[in-house]
Amino acid sequence: MLSLKKYLILVFTLCFCLNGKVAAKNASVTLTGSIEASGKATPVNPADTIISHVISQAKVYEWYIKEYDASAYIKGTSKVLKKNFLLKYAPDIFVFDKKGKETIMETLVDIHYEAPRYYTQKIKAVTGTRMNPDDLHNHVMQFLNINVYNPTAINNAIVMPFAEGSFSYYRYHYEGSMDSLGIRLHKIRIEPKHESLALVTAYAYIVDEFWSVASLEASGKQDFADFKVKITMGVFKNKFLLPVQTDLYLRMKLLGNHVENEYTSVYEYSAVSTYQDKEEARKKSYDISEYFNVKTDSVPIIKDELFWSENRPVPLSEEESDIYEQNKASIDSLASLQVRNSWTDKSWRFTKMLIQPRGFQYRQTNFQYSGFLNPLKVGYSPNNGFSYSQKLKLERHFKSNDKTIGFYPDVGYVFDRKELFVRLPVNALYYPQKMGMFSASVGNGNQGLNSRAINEINEQLKDSAFKFENFNLEYYKDYYAEVKNRIEIVNGLQADMAVTYHYRKPVVTSPPVYETEEGTEEINTEDLVKEIVDNTYRSFEPSLSLTWNPGQYYRMEGRKKIYVGSYRPTFSLQYARGIKGVFKSDGNFERIEGDIQQRIPLHFLTSIQYYAGAGVFTNSDELYFVDFTRFARRNFPESWDDKIGGVFNLLDYYWYNASKSYVQGHLMYESPFIFLRFIKKNSRLVVSERLYFSQLYLPGILPAYTEVGYGIGNFILNAGVFVSFEDFKYQRVGFKFAFELFN
Repeated sequence: MLSLKKYLILVFTLCFCLNGKVAAKNASVTLTGSIEASGKATPVNPADTIISHVISQAKVYEWYIKEYDASAYIKGTSKVLKKNFLLKYAPDIFVFDKKGKETIMETLVDIHYEAPRYYTQKIKAVTGTRMNPDDLHNHVMQFLNINVYNPTAINNAIVMPFAEGSFSYYRYHYEGSMDSLGIRLHKIRIEPKHESLALVTAYAYIVDEFWSVASLEASGKQDFADFKVKITMGVFKNKFLLPVQTDLYLRMKLLGNHVENEYTSVYEYSAVSTYQDKEEARKKSYDISEYFNVKTDSVPIIKDELFWSENRPVPLSEEESDIYEQNKASIDSLASLQVRNSWTDKSWRFTKMLIQPRGFQYRQTNFQYSGFLNPLKVGYSPNNGFSYSQKLKLERHFKSNDKTIGFYPDVGYVFDRKELFVRLPVNALYYPQKMGMFSASVGNGNQGLNSRAINEINEQLKDSAFKFENFNLEYYKDYYAEVKNRIEIVNGLQADMAVTYHYRKPVVTSPPVYETEEGTEEINTEDLVKEIVDNTYRSFEPSLSLTWNPGQYYRMEGRKKIYVGSYRPTFSLQYARGIKGVFKSDGNFERIEGDIQQRIPLHFLTSIQYYAGAGVFTNSDELYFVDFTRFARRNFPESWDDKIGGVFNLLDYYWYNASKSYVQGHLMYESPFIFLRFIKKNSRLVVSERLYFSQLYLPGILPAYTEVGYGIGNFILNAGVFVSFEDFKYQRVGFKFAFELFN
């Protein structure tokens, strides 16, 4: 027996082939604002009724298109209406000539689509006064590729008004109807219920009885840009449910500068196939290599006006023709577009290179760095205060086999602790199909105490009123070298085999003290003093780690395999053993750590992430340093959640080395619609809000440590405030922030 949705697909397909019209026999919309069903009339908002039909049909239309091939013509212009000297520092997300000239670009693109939402776009020709296809791909295609039936759009940043549950966020108003080519269209005005960067204001034209979208005009804000986009959908034949034209307007105002961009894309479909069975559409492949894949290699720049006259589906306007005429000299000499001869231009470019992330590519070598004086690399966290970090990437790619070798130094300075952290890794991707990588790294890690010193302190604490934090202990500095090999066993299952050598040296050469109300006193433990002050320690640690995700999506770029996320949990297990006597290493020990983590999408832009992990040192009679890899202090806030997992924002540094075992858990709820939607003035600048809950147990030392937090953020800055509790008693409050611009 056919399911209801299978039956609907079959009926819709047959009716569409016979007469191009799907009859909705169970309901009809009237202009009086009622829905008639089974002979009864109940007053309702006619717009809500129509949108309910659209949402219901969207579940069917989502699986209707199986595959298509199309060609697209895309035309874009930019105008600088107002500028000052700061325009030269504008982020690269702006698409315009920074000298202030009007520009135009035209391009022809071949598109192949295969459900579910996999796109390959090959740019086959380009012309204009600004001819960088990457500008189009990186900054514009996210607007031109909007699918009106998807729950979200524009890199999952916008909630679409036809998603299930959208009545919670949008209001719908009926504006009337019109006839076009014998089809009745209903005009619906769509307004967000509260201000948010995740919502749009829109007008939609809905096809009567089909309940499909004929066109959508939406406006909103994305990053620095106010945008308006109009999507015209096909209705008949092979254009059914597909866009035939998209018009985009972008207005960007920043620091006294005003730039406007306009784009038009027109689509012609050569082949369209549909699913005959929804179960066929549900067949899953974890290989998403062609998902939004844009190929821009060897793009031919064609200046022949006759070629473009024959291939333009829409003619140039008089204003666009004038732009070509004004820039004719530049077009005839393309190299001049890249030449800047004046000393002023060169100095501006050099200054910008110092303060912005930059990247250069020469043949098969890629170089990137953070910007030496980039103020956006400053971060703040409660335990470490202000910090500043820099990252560099120097990578050589071999096109013949997709192997790579790279050097990726990472340097940062923590101002409160006056400590410099350095990590110098070299990676060689030798088996790209299986993510086989050999790496070697040297650097310094967090300061720590050895197990003998910790045991002595804990023994004293049992018979005294002192707390761990009262001891003014200077820790050991840690310098390490590591070699590691990673290989994929099967999709989603990776093995890491590593050998790490640590050299630990005392920070100072004076006895440790503890603080009392009367002052400070030396710890009267000769062995403890000797262990902390006099000795250096070495450890030789082979380790094996397994990471498994049973639903890992990936893409292939040539022979290179890249993981791109999963909806299922990720499991990790690590076993390390310290071997005494190898290269003068001290002590035998075993370290075992494991964790599980997952991001669970709920609805729209809302999700829950969780992380749970535990670790233990065995052979505790031997000397070792309490240095867990999955429970460690983070010195540099890379983003506002520090890539959730093992992150405590207010936990004092000494607790990380205080126990030979731990159990931790973290929970994060993320949504654009938590609290700020009730504050209209400020909510429109917030992309997302987050709620945090973290719990830690250190058996026998710290019964319970708890953190709760709240964070907000957008494309410029993310910040959070956190409150900590020890044994469920309030301890303190603190905040942290990190810049997100250019990340």
